[in-house]
Amino acid sequence: MPGMPYGGPCLVKDVYAFAKFVLEKIGLDFVKHIHDYNEMVLDEIIKAVKRSVKELRGKKVAVLGVAYKPKAMSVKDSQSLRLCEKLLREGAQVYIHDINGRAIEEAKRLLKEVQSIDLNELRDMDVVIITSSCDEYKHIPAILNTSTIIIDVAGVVREKRQHNVISLYTSGH
Repeated sequence: MPGMPYGGPCLVKDVYAFAKFVLEKIGLDFVKHIHDYNEMVLDEIIKAVKRSVKELRGKKVAVLGVAYKPKAMSVKDSQSLRLCEKLLREGAQVYIHDINGRAIEEAKRLLKEVQSIDLNELRDMDVVIITSSCDEYKHIPAILNTSTIIIDVAGVVREKRQHNVISLYTSGH
């Protein structure tokens, strides 16, 4: 599925193992391009945010979905967590939400600078980045100020008329 780059405790390790096997057996390093693409997606999200708010320093940014996949409790090798790290390096105030409370606690343990946030507290955010395709995030625009920038990486926002929605989800249609 299009959306956030792949991550997780098993897939990343398996892809690295496959890449090593392919390189040793046939001398091709094409799997490295998959990892390069993963990194590029995160950079494109940061660029989209910067185009929208110009300067990230001091901006309130919420990342919705920090587990490595929807409904998981682990943030091990989570690309959303890597996105949070990049946002923090840019000087943003980063707030996180996930439908799994254990994922939130694990993320806060790993990234001391992030704060958790309830969905009903999103109104004060400058930017909301939706990284998970959880149903709970489909109606986010209804609770936000119309000035809040929404970066939809998961392709869940359908109602875009009165909001600044930037869809980075490419489904091919």
